[in-house]
Amino acid sequence: MSEQPNVMGALKAEKTGEGSNKSFEEIIREDSVRQRQNPEQVFKKIAGIKKQNPQTKTIQIGSTVFLVTQVAPKTVEAHIFTSEPPKVIAQRYVSLVNMLKSQGMSKGYTYSDQPGFKKIAEMTGLPVKVTQTVKLIGEEIKPVYMFELDF
Repeated sequence: MSEQPNVMGALKAEKTGEGSNKSFEEIIREDSVRQRQNPEQVFKKIAGIKKQNPQTKTIQIGSTVFLVTQVAPKTVEAHIFTSEPPKVIAQRYVSLVNMLKSQGMSKGYTYSDQPGFKKIAEMTGLPVKVTQTVKLIGEEIKPVYMFELDF
C-alpha cells in the first residue's frame, strides 16, 4: 500500500516581505482554478515534488507563492502561483531574486506557456534571457518560453 503524502504539511510556505490576507493554500487553489487545473491534483503534485526533493521550498511574498527547487549548485527552478496583477508579479520576482541572491544562489529559470509572461519578465527590469522550447505540461508536450537569469 503506497503512503499518501501529507499534502498540507509538505506545502508549508515560508512567508516573507509584505503580508497577504490570503493563505498560500488559497493562492494556489485560486491560481489552479484560473489555469483550469484541479487544485487537489496540484497540491498532491507539489507535495510529491517536495517529498522527492527536500531542496524544494514554497515561498509566499504577498499574494504570490513561488515553488523553488535547487536543481544544481547555486541554480534554482521557480514556478509561480498568484492572484496579483502583472506589475506586482514583476515586483515579486525581483524580491525573490534578491532573496535567492542573499542565500548564495546565482542563477534561476522558469518557463511558461503563457505569452503574456514575457511582458512580466520585461517589467522586472532584470536581464532575463528568453528562449523557446517544448515541455511536458500535464499530459501534453507544449511550446513554452524559457526565462533564464544570472544574478
